Amino acid sequence: MLIRNAQINFDTQADVRIANGRIAETGTGLLAQDEEPVIEAGGAALLPGLNDHHLHLYALAAARASVPCGSPQVHDAAELAQGLRIAASQLPPGTWL
Repeated sequence: MLIRNAQINFDTQADVRIANGRIAETGTGLLAQDEEPVIEAGGAALLPGLNDHHLHLYALAAARASVPCGSPQVHDAAELAQGLRIAASQLPPGTWL
């Protein structure tokens, strides 16, 4: 893939060739190779792929302590009732579910 005229840092615009998931070449006036996809950036910023690696520990803990009430685990009232019976059987008597 060839990305043309991309802002690659604060004061530089260049063409960027990506091959095998990595930057293979940068420069100005790069020519597209045979059947290489070309994206015209028009001076827009080129950023690396952004990954969101955060997680919600409280939500994970709450989910583990919760009774599934919807799909894909529960499809009807009978399955919900069964899930509630099982969850209630694991609690001390008189405890709210």
